[in-house]
Amino acid sequence: MAIVFLDRDGTLIEAAVRTVVPGSIRTLDELVFKQGAHRACKLLRETGCFLVLVTNQPDISRGFVSQDVVLAVNEHIKNVLSLDLVLMCPHDDNDDCQCRKPGIGMLTSAAQFFGETLDLRSAIIGDRWRDIDCGNNAGITSIHVDGGHSELLKSQPHYSTSTILNAAQWFIKYTKE
Repeated sequence: MAIVFLDRDGTLIEAAVRTVVPGSIRTLDELVFKQGAHRACKLLRETGCFLVLVTNQPDISRGFVSQDVVLAVNEHIKNVLSLDLVLMCPHDDNDDCQCRKPGIGMLTSAAQFFGETLDLRSAIIGDRWRDIDCGNNAGITSIHVDGGHSELLKSQPHYSTSTILNAAQWFIKYTKE
């Protein structure tokens, strides 16, 4: 079965914009699902995909938010969207870990969990360069949801769109061809 990896902030939920680049929400009260997120997950689930939230949360390392708050937000998202698994990297760039996107550690962990391989039948859907590079590094389909912010991509996605619903619909069509 295919695994669809879903970024959190800016893809499934609205990102907090505190600087030029979108970031993570810091309280459960800030959580607002992106338009189309519910429908996108439902469509992907109906095709038999495993749905996995993969999220970098460096604000934990930076001391801006507690791990307990991030875990509560992630659990709420998992329950509302009926996701199969949530994987989170709490590290910052200086930690040089393999789980932080664009590293592929979270993706390989999920593939091992489900007993699947990573290939173009699987995808990552995200709004930032780290998501696209992560997918490309893992050899899976990378789909960019353009949030309209000024951050440039470092590599090309397989597909780019403005909504998560369009991303899900494109991937379903792509895997049927």
